[in-house]
Amino acid sequence: MISDLFRKPAQLIHDQRCVIVHIHIFKNAGTTFDWALKRNFGKAFIDHRDDDARKKGGAEYLLNYINAHSDLAAFSSHHIRIPLPEDDTATFLPALFIRHPVLRAQSVYTYERHQRSATPGAQHAKKLDFEKYIEWRMQKGVGRTIRNSQTIICAKLLAPGRPFNLTRAKTFLELCPLMGIVERFDESMVVFEHHLQSYFQGLDLSYRRQNRGRDENKDQPKSINARASAILNTMGAQKELFLESNKNDQMLYRFANKLLDERIQSIEDFGAHLTEFQERKARLQRTLLG
Repeated sequence: MISDLFRKPAQLIHDQRCVIVHIHIFKNAGTTFDWALKRNFGKAFIDHRDDDARKKGGAEYLLNYINAHSDLAAFSSHHIRIPLPEDDTATFLPALFIRHPVLRAQSVYTYERHQRSATPGAQHAKKLDFEKYIEWRMQKGVGRTIRNSQTIICAKLLAPGRPFNLTRAKTFLELCPLMGIVERFDESMVVFEHHLQSYFQGLDLSYRRQNRGRDENKDQPKSINARASAILNTMGAQKELFLESNKNDQMLYRFANKLLDERIQSIEDFGAHLTEFQERKARLQRTLLG
């Protein structure tokens, strides 16, 4: 049974409480990360869906919620607000993932095309091909889901209420202790485990991938740049407009990769840790298939 795969909850090393706060960005592998958190923490992980209350209440709401759930070790929401609450009895660790803007755009389209929803995005994805969908998404007045949206989110996390700014978005990533990259998920998980080892004993972030897009099952180039080029070519006349509308997200993605590289370099014998992590992941896959 799947429930049997959930491990004994990872144990706090120190008396002070630690809560992982996952800032779940749409189509940035957040469901996969949540699956790994659930596997580790069981009922001590909560995927919070009462977004209206969360958005209105801010840090005070989150602090009251966490205090009301004394066993909570990990919390995920699409609408986290920064700053996180301050509390002498707990440490709050924000976590989020950045994704290549071109690959993310295709994933958003594929998801909305098959989504059972009446949202404008889902409606347009179902009736338009990818090029026409991109043309619609680039229009002013349409939600900025794939127009520098990651830069906007990160900048506003650092400075709520202020216009988005690439510099502020980069600063937030530097300050975020758990910053991962979707296309480098395994490496990100090893960095996360390394950072979290001083808080939790027995943490194992090996995972089973969730919400794989239907188009992602087809044969694709292995190189990220080759995949991005192939997707851009399907945008036709909208290619240049898409690139211009996502200039900041492209720069943020390059910065995030550089930052991840720096964090990897600070971990002794990282290659060995990565190999061991991937072996754990392979054992988990075999267990699931068995």
